[in-house]
Amino acid sequence: MNSFHRSSAVNRFSRRATVLAILVTSATRVAALPAQAVLGIGEDATTVPRGVVRMRLATSSTRFDSRYGLSSGDRSTALGLPLSFDSIGVNQVPALLPIRTALRRVTGISTLDVNLGRSVTRIDATVQSFPLGVELGLTDRLSIGMLVPIVRTRAEVSFNTNATGENANIGLNPALNNATLRAQNDMLFAQLDAAANALAGSISDCQLAPSGSNCSVILERGPAELANTETLLSGLQQVYGTSIFVPTTGSTADASIRQNVQTLASTYTDVFGLRDSQNQPLIASSGPASARSIVGASDLNSILANAETGFGVEPIQTTTRTGVGDIEVGAKLQVFNTLSKKQRLTIRRGFGFRTAVSGVARLGTGTLDSPDNLVDIGTGDGQNDIEARSQSDFVFGRKFWLSVVGRYGWQLAGQTTLRVTDLTSPLFAAFGRRQVDRDPGDYMELEVTPRFVLNDLFSISGQYSYRRKEQDRHAGRFDTTDIFGDPITIDASILDAGTEQRESRVSAGVSYSTVAAHHLGRARYPLEVFVQHVESLSGSGANVPKIRQQIVQLRLYMRIFGAP
Repeated sequence: MNSFHRSSAVNRFSRRATVLAILVTSATRVAALPAQAVLGIGEDATTVPRGVVRMRLATSSTRFDSRYGLSSGDRSTALGLPLSFDSIGVNQVPALLPIRTALRRVTGISTLDVNLGRSVTRIDATVQSFPLGVELGLTDRLSIGMLVPIVRTRAEVSFNTNATGENANIGLNPALNNATLRAQNDMLFAQLDAAANALAGSISDCQLAPSGSNCSVILERGPAELANTETLLSGLQQVYGTSIFVPTTGSTADASIRQNVQTLASTYTDVFGLRDSQNQPLIASSGPASARSIVGASDLNSILANAETGFGVEPIQTTTRTGVGDIEVGAKLQVFNTLSKKQRLTIRRGFGFRTAVSGVARLGTGTLDSPDNLVDIGTGDGQNDIEARSQSDFVFGRKFWLSVVGRYGWQLAGQTTLRVTDLTSPLFAAFGRRQVDRDPGDYMELEVTPRFVLNDLFSISGQYSYRRKEQDRHAGRFDTTDIFGDPITIDASILDAGTEQRESRVSAGVSYSTVAAHHLGRARYPLEVFVQHVESLSGSGANVPKIRQQIVQLRLYMRIFGAP
């Protein structure tokens, strides 16, 4: 990340903290709450006291420009790597196959390959989330809650092609939009056709009168040269008459075609002695109109969007999405607690323990990334989940306590529209765009959060988290035709590869709380503020981003029924 992006992120982070501070000062007075020491970042086994509403306002900014899974070990690779090609040829754009076949035929070079050049893509992704949550304590041990995230995603894309002008040997056909160049090609086609007709007539005449002028060489070489002429004519008409792409000026293919035209013209004039009615060479053209410029980023985006190429995707460019994320509703039950209500989080000496269980239903209200956009980021998973959680707190005296949280999530199956492709083929034909049955892999998470309480107002925390997701399952077989009209069967199970994921993260945070001070009459409002920084430590599996995340969270307490 460059210095501009770093400073911008810091400024945004500071502004969000300021906004939360303003919200703090505008809070209304509420009744006293039971005393509690400072909570920390992450989940714990505490519950919202009976009759109390806890409102949560937060903002998080997640940045990543690389992901795990495309290289061995825990190394990450740039997000733009799958869209960066040293050579854009038939493997990347299968629609180039017909022109490669035609050019090999007209040039006589059996190993000739076609190349639109190279591309370099850089993607810097940002996911900003603004979760709004509310929890209500039904009893001192049972609470319910809801979380609604507003999500804004942005993929900042730098997409460049052929910056040095090297490598490319084909470009856009200039004759398609230029009448003069189109006339140049038509003249060449007409001359080759006239030459073939003249040679065919001479062969017929010589077969009837073998002693005629030049008949010996015409009968000996004429049939082969006639076939060469017809092959060259049909190939040039296919490439220069209808194709989107033609060889670039000075390329090997361009030079070979011009040499073949000149050699053929010389054979007709000097070997066969054939000329037109004005005694001029039958083939006077120097060659077809070649591509005078290489394909740029806008040109390549047009190619990718063109239905004839078989992709039909949106341009590779900066893309922003804003919408509701996946909404959560849940309940939490504290099942065991050795600490009294007065002790809450700390005891003066000795050891305390409490544990809770909770369940969350995550609704698929967010949207997945679009199958027609190669760089966008969705606002959610777009499918329903059921998650079970276990929270356990280990309290060691007044200053130190530790939370261990486990989660297991069942991601429910459903149908979604995807492009059926493998990990090595980010560009895939439109015929692979299908509605498939998708069963995302279940996941397990473990979170360990040690906390050190400085005083009744501040604490510091660290956190280690580990996440493991099993392989996704996709189903669906489709009989269709490829971009050339040939029958093909595609199987959605190819999407399963690489979807198993592993990830470790570390984070640190500072917490500020006036809840205990408010209970003692030393603070006007009961509230908590958390500031947290998160970093990816390691990962594996496709689409596991290597993140940097900043979180600022404000929690406000208000009693709506019952006594403290």
